[in-house]
Amino acid sequence: MGQEVICDMILNLLPPLHRPAYMVGGAVRDMLLGRPLHDIDIVVEGDPHEAAREIGAALAGALVPLKGLVRVVATHVQVDITRLSGPIAEDLARRDFTINAMALPLGSGREKGLPPVLDPTGGRDDLRRGVVRLVSPDALAADPVRLLRGPRLALELGFRVEGHTARAIRAHAQLLGRAAPERLAEELRRLLHLPDGGRGMGLLHHLGLLVQLFPELQEAEGVAQPYPHRQDVLAHLLDAARWADVILGRSATAEEERVRRATGHLMTPQVHERLGEEVAHGWQQAALLRLGALLHDIGKPRSRRRTQDGRVHFYGHDRLGAEMAAAMAARLRLPARAGTFLMALVREHMRPVGLAAAPGLPSRRALYRLHRDAGGTATALALLFVADTLATSGPGDRERLGRALEVARHLVLYGHEQDAVPRLLSGHDVMTALGIGPGPLVGRVLRAVQEAAAAGEVCSKEEALELARRIAQAPAPSQEPIPAPGPGGEACP
Repeated sequence: MGQEVICDMILNLLPPLHRPAYMVGGAVRDMLLGRPLHDIDIVVEGDPHEAAREIGAALAGALVPLKGLVRVVATHVQVDITRLSGPIAEDLARRDFTINAMALPLGSGREKGLPPVLDPTGGRDDLRRGVVRLVSPDALAADPVRLLRGPRLALELGFRVEGHTARAIRAHAQLLGRAAPERLAEELRRLLHLPDGGRGMGLLHHLGLLVQLFPELQEAEGVAQPYPHRQDVLAHLLDAARWADVILGRSATAEEERVRRATGHLMTPQVHERLGEEVAHGWQQAALLRLGALLHDIGKPRSRRRTQDGRVHFYGHDRLGAEMAAAMAARLRLPARAGTFLMALVREHMRPVGLAAAPGLPSRRALYRLHRDAGGTATALALLFVADTLATSGPGDRERLGRALEVARHLVLYGHEQDAVPRLLSGHDVMTALGIGPGPLVGRVLRAVQEAAAAGEVCSKEEALELARRIAQAPAPSQEPIPAPGPGGEACP
């Protein structure tokens, strides 16, 4: 069922109820902008259940009673029906932003176009001007989540936050602490899924909101970094989030467009698919990549040390930062798997740096170990490494950027290959061949065999069993690479 048909049906639905009913909020805004409608809010005088039953029947949708409203869930649209308390003008005056404070009377039909829009706060003018403006100065205190919703709407619609509204947001930024963490996380999630979500972190910082969400970032401001860094830690993190947007395909300047083209070969169909995967409860990898770019060096201020010769180091900032990122995710009640993904990005973000610093191309074994330890974040980690490099020395450092792109490309391509690496042995195979029962040795053998297979050093079950026997005879586990069988330890073709 098309959007126009749905709008026609809803707008013509309710006259038999003989009571006022209105489509309100973002649905009116999006209809006027010609945007797709997915969520529709309707207010009706009296009991909303009767209206919900009629709308549900017309849309072939299911009714879901919730606290304070009835929801109709149909194939292409979700409609929330609530009771109208007082005159419609008073309802609109209690809303957040003028572009969300318009109403369409239901039952007027669309034969001659849209019915007259009720617009007591000037929302249509603000749509034409492309601004997000508060309905009233009290709107933020009434619901502090609106502090985040304003900039999120501006980014989503390509609008700007109106000057008085921006000043009001900055003045009330501390009210974020009064909002439920889950609601803040939902606004943050929606912002980070936007094509400009990384740049959005800069907007939140400009409005004084970022340090309210993540107070730890305040520690990063003014923390200088040695060459090749050009900026303090906070500026670097904001820049990395911006460059993540560019790598993901969003450019706003000629320089960013050049970088987008230079990094475009990394964005294969498989990478697009991987980044679109849902990690947990609506959090996709791309959104967590942007958040990881913002937080990857969060541990630097607390790990900063100056040696006797005056040099500054941040040893261990990746591990410390991972712990901090995990705590920040928990504080915002992010889903557990999303927090784990974010923590892995921060913990492992120095690994590609090490690969780039070593001569030559990364070995297959090194690539395998990084993919194994990254726990499903390796694709996002490769792109984070490029964003980090761009934020460190800028796109003008072609040698450093070229090396980062080379390593990232191998990480991404190896990830595609990893999907096809066979599992040569089972635990039963190992126990039968070695004459042992369940225990730590079985797991150690399986991990070593899988690593050798991923590195292309064993290609058959027979070679895997030979390697298993050699591992069993070794005196103790070792971090050193285990020589592959065969003349000269050559890799499989």
